[in-house]
Amino acid sequence: MATLANQGVASQVAFGQHGSAFSDAASPLIIPPAGKAIVAIQCLGDTKLNLLVAEDSERFINIASAANNTTTDTSASDHDSSDPLFNFFIDFGAVATALPGDFVYTNSGVFVAIVKNVGFDSSGVANTHRIELDRSSNIANNQVLHFSGKQKGGGGLIIDNGTTFPKGITIYGRWQAVSLNAAQGDDGIICYFGPSAIKRELGN
Repeated sequence: MATLANQGVASQVAFGQHGSAFSDAASPLIIPPAGKAIVAIQCLGDTKLNLLVAEDSERFINIASAANNTTTDTSASDHDSSDPLFNFFIDFGAVATALPGDFVYTNSGVFVAIVKNVGFDSSGVANTHRIELDRSSNIANNQVLHFSGKQKGGGGLIIDNGTTFPKGITIYGRWQAVSLNAAQGDDGIICYFGPSAIKRELGN
């Protein structure tokens, strides 16, 4: 199935050739045709949404959960970064939430390393507090570390129905449904459709 990575498809979306829908009422929902997704929402006035249902709630902003909100861990208060082995292993003093392949950043956004292994100490003994890095890194006691995966970043927060999108803004993503929090009178939203990333078949 074509995606927006295809330049021709992206151009068609930009010109609205996959279809669009307008609403200035609190109901009903705007739902795209079968095989398509809402890929852009243009706000004709200051807009609050009641529903914003993402195709992938971990990747695209939505009202049900926080997208791109990977974990944050803090190194243990007795983490010993003076030990050469500990330059490759981090002790969190609690169960580590990182995953192999995650990128590690400091609290100021500086890249540290990539997570090589999770759940073992420097001697190879199982330890749920520890992660192994792919390079030597100086991690201080009580240092806050942020993790991001290949498909999911960190720091994202949930949108609620009190969030206001200002007049004239267009937001982009992949959504299955959207509705306004309240009727908007003379303005509203225009939803533009594009190919869905989800393939559905009868019985699924």
